[in-house]
Amino acid sequence: MRCLKSINTERRDEFNRLFLKGILVWLATVCICFLTQHLFYPEQLTNDYQLISLVGIILIYPIHTLLHIIGCFKYREGTVIQWRIHFFFLPCMKLKIKRIIPKWSYIFSLVLPFVVITTILVTLMFVTPIGHSAMFLILLSVHFGMSFADFTHIKKLWNMPNNCFVESAERGFSVLISD
Repeated sequence: MRCLKSINTERRDEFNRLFLKGILVWLATVCICFLTQHLFYPEQLTNDYQLISLVGIILIYPIHTLLHIIGCFKYREGTVIQWRIHFFFLPCMKLKIKRIIPKWSYIFSLVLPFVVITTILVTLMFVTPIGHSAMFLILLSVHFGMSFADFTHIKKLWNMPNNCFVESAERGFSVLISD
């Protein structure tokens, strides 16, 4: 196998830039959620279900990372979870892939949290009255902001050859292709 491309995702600027863009996506999604809520259901925005939504906001990051792990479950022997502190106080979990996995399996593990969590949240919105809660709309937008980094990595991998493999590098991941 030879390295086709090495993508640096560990650079300090890269993480800070992705984090800032994720926050901007979160803020844009908050605005869109509140505007559509007010447009379709005027005067129905409530402060109910705050505790449930707050627990959801606290648990969404570990659940998101757990779904990444489930997406790579077939390759679990080669995966390691690492903790890092960013911005001097923010604990972040990172999934390191120690052995090579196919490109499409890696893309599946990146998109799985978005699909599963969005499906659950949208179903809750339509089945229960929790969709009229302001905290729930914030939870939904936090989820979209967190998923931005995953879609950025998918965009970097999308145009690579179909038969390539992904492996963790020292500062990101490498795209490998067989000779």
